[in-house]
Amino acid sequence: LRATSLTQKTGEDPYVDPPAKDDPEFVSIELMLQTLTDYESVEAADGAVDVGEGYYYQTYDTGALRQGDANPAHESFDSLADFCLGDGFVEIKLPWQLLNFGNPSEMQIHDDYYENWGVEFIGIDRMYVGVGDGSSTIELFERPLEGWGSHVTYHERLKESYYIMQQLWANDVGADDLLADDSPEVAEAEKRARREAEEQLEAVEEQ
Repeated sequence: LRATSLTQKTGEDPYVDPPAKDDPEFVSIELMLQTLTDYESVEAADGAVDVGEGYYYQTYDTGALRQGDANPAHESFDSLADFCLGDGFVEIKLPWQLLNFGNPSEMQIHDDYYENWGVEFIGIDRMYVGVGDGSSTIELFERPLEGWGSHVTYHERLKESYYIMQQLWANDVGADDLLADDSPEVAEAEKRARREAEEQLEAVEEQ
């Protein structure tokens, strides 16, 4: 975010004093939001908004991982979960963009922003991963990578929201009833979504 959006975040030029390539400092991964830090400059602009002090965008710490159950067949399912803990293992699910991939199907990542003055892709065939608690330098291990090109397999499933809208449109359930606490219609939609996910998981395992 620093190289591409620092000006919109703080008003600073990211290319004036770029960070060192081997800087050991950990930097949080942030996502630019379409939300201003201060709207007073917009309200007082009279149709001509000047990018001045305060007219900057907020960010969200998208690198903070959320613990939860990402299995849609479970009652404790959390679609926002990034990792879960098991008996002697940790399962992590990360979006490619969080790892700086621009084209994961061909294993292409963003090249050095400061050398290219913007976003350019570079292909890789390995990456280095490690785990630590922040108290010491993290040892990294090499992992080979292989893209999948245009050969993609996927499995579709109906989400909980599908069955909720089905209650609204097909079964003529009112919106107030669906928005009510402990709505039986929403509870039924959740059950149907879990059953659908469980059946699809079983079908995939049988293949």
